[in-house]
Amino acid sequence: ATRGHFLVAAMKETYRFAHELVRQRVIAQLPLPRLQAYHLAVADTLERVYGKGAPDHASEIGYHLYQAGTAADPLRTATFLAQAATNALHVGAFEEVLRLVDSAIQLMPAEKTRERAEALAMRAHALVGLGKIDDAKAAWRGAIERYEELGDVKTVSALHRQIAHLEAHGDHESNGAGPAEQRAAVEPELSASS
Repeated sequence: ATRGHFLVAAMKETYRFAHELVRQRVIAQLPLPRLQAYHLAVADTLERVYGKGAPDHASEIGYHLYQAGTAADPLRTATFLAQAATNALHVGAFEEVLRLVDSAIQLMPAEKTRERAEALAMRAHALVGLGKIDDAKAAWRGAIERYEELGDVKTVSALHRQIAHLEAHGDHESNGAGPAEQRAAVEPELSASS
């Protein structure tokens, strides 16, 4: 492989693929169960190496867990995807938040009501950031239903206030406020539900 320039020596007894296309071609030839086991092993290694800092690398670990498919515990995968969504929300990567939250919700066991509620609330925050106010209100209503099931009156009240605040300021298309202004109007309430 090294003579054919498919692998290059990175360090003593350590090799890497000479090009990303070579790596992709090799991986494409692996049987699915073996590829999933590979991704699970990578996720396990990353989590061990990062230790307490693993939440900061949730996107990377979550990616490998998701690619591991049925080889990985669905709740573990959903947990890392939800953490990655939280990280993405903090930096304003709203499209990424939606993708990660949707994947996390699909994998989350039905009995994880609080986690589902938190994911829906996070989805709503991302939708506000994208200026999709009606969709955000619908996501918050879904979160409210789950928080009501849990008897979490404080969070239910905070989410109702967020919806009322958006409705009081009207649709951003009718009052000229853009997504940034809508997001700023809601941000004082973000910490109440997080």
